Amino acid sequence: MAVVTSEHYPNWKGNLMVGALALRHVARAELDAAGKFVREEKLLNNVARVRAVAQSPTGYIFVVTENPGMVIRLVPED
Repeated sequence: MAVVTSEHYPNWKGNLMVGALALRHVARAELDAAGKFVREEKLLNNVARVRAVAQSPTGYIFVVTENPGMVIRLVPED
């Protein structure tokens, strides 16, 4: 799980990025100003089993999968 703090993803700032190993997606959990859950968006649905989600020191979010093994950089929204 990672908390988005990067300027690369201004619309996601403060959101949680959670890997779903069994369900094979990354969940973006949007939180309100009080930290309460608002909604969920599923990203990379059925691409592979998600093993890890992390924000790098450069601010980009990376997803590591297995079966097939990949490292995916999430592309910031325009």
